[in-house]
Amino acid sequence: TYMDDLACAGTEAALHNCSQSAYENCVSSEAIALSCGTSSVPSFSTSSSSTTVSTGTYEYRLVDGDNATYGRLEVRPSGSDRWGTVCDDAFGTYDAMVACRSLGLGDGTGASYYRAPRGTGPIWMNELHCGPFDANLTQCSFTYNGNRCSDHTEDIGVDCRASA
Repeated sequence: TYMDDLACAGTEAALHNCSQSAYENCVSSEAIALSCGTSSVPSFSTSSSSTTVSTGTYEYRLVDGDNATYGRLEVRPSGSDRWGTVCDDAFGTYDAMVACRSLGLGDGTGASYYRAPRGTGPIWMNELHCGPFDANLTQCSFTYNGNRCSDHTEDIGVDCRASA
């Protein structure tokens, strides 16, 4: 925990200018994520076997898993009608955590990743690099696939069951 019981008036230039508790006693239900620079609020839709979230720039979903918190990570850029996959090049624990947050599946604590069954469509993201505090995948750096992942043998899956 970095900050606890923040009280901001709205005129502060940074969060550290807000008053806060001298001691940290947060529990996981008090965790928050901030996304700056956009006025759109993510929209969520879920079913028993998938979760789809839109951030305005990309939509995210998990598919081909045994429940809505586990499966192959797929993305669709706004304006596209094609879902595609994320390549596992450089994919790590922080990326899995942020993917779970992006899907509205908890804070990402305990998230893991795996080589998923092959998907179809474009490989939209490669070499994803997220920080531990990124709220959603649009805040992470990545490359469009190019020629690095030539097929779907490196599609990534995430397991958000521990964080949901």
